[in-house]
Amino acid sequence: MTYIYTLENRIITPHSYTYSDFGGNEFLKNYFFDRENRLSNIAEHFQTINIKGLITVVDLFLGEEENCIELTKFSINSSFQTIDLLRSLLFSLRWNQSPEAALWLPKLIQRFEVSKKIYSSYGEGFRKGAGSFDALDLYYIFGLCISLYYSKSSNLQLLSSLLKLNDLLLSLPISSVKDKFYFECVPALVSFEVASIKQLIEDNNVCSLDV
Repeated sequence: MTYIYTLENRIITPHSYTYSDFGGNEFLKNYFFDRENRLSNIAEHFQTINIKGLITVVDLFLGEEENCIELTKFSINSSFQTIDLLRSLLFSLRWNQSPEAALWLPKLIQRFEVSKKIYSSYGEGFRKGAGSFDALDLYYIFGLCISLYYSKSSNLQLLSSLLKLNDLLLSLPISSVKDKFYFECVPALVSFEVASIKQLIEDNNVCSLDV
C-alpha cells in the first residue's frame, strides 16, 4: 500500500478524500514513512517537536507584528484579503485576544475542505474564493492557526484538516518552492501533526505504535 495523498502536486490536482478507508497498521507505516521521507528533503533532521517548538515558529513568523487588523474588524458580509484575515487570526490565537477566532477558523476550514484550496480573497458571504490559490504563505499560516487551536481544543476535525493541508504542502516539488519560510514552517507543522497522531494512537489503542 502506498500513501497516495502526496503523490501529485495537490494544489494542481486536489484529492477529494471521499470515502477514504483506514488501512490499519499498513496505512500508518506508509503514512509515517512518507512524512519522514518528504521531510528529509526539506530539513536536515527529522525531529518531533512539541507545542513550544510550534510557538517558536509562530513567533518567528509574527515577529514584531503591530500592524495586524483587529479580528473584530472583519465581517462575513464584506470581502477581504485572506492574508490579512490569517495574520489577524494567527495573532489572536497566539495571544488569546479574541473570541472571534473560534468563529473564523471553522469558516476557513469549511472553505478549504470544499475546494482543498485557499484563495487570495473572498467575497461577501465567504462563499466563493477569488484570485490566485498558489500563494504558499496562505497555506502555512492557515496550518499554524489550525495547529495552535488544536493544541488548545484537541478537536479531531482540526487534526483531519491539518493532515490534508500538510499533504498538500509536502506534495509540492521542492525545486519549485521559492518561499524561504516554507522550509522553517512546514517541518514544524508536520512534526506537530505526527506527534499528535502518535499521541492519538497511544491514547485510543488504535494500532500498535511499532509501525
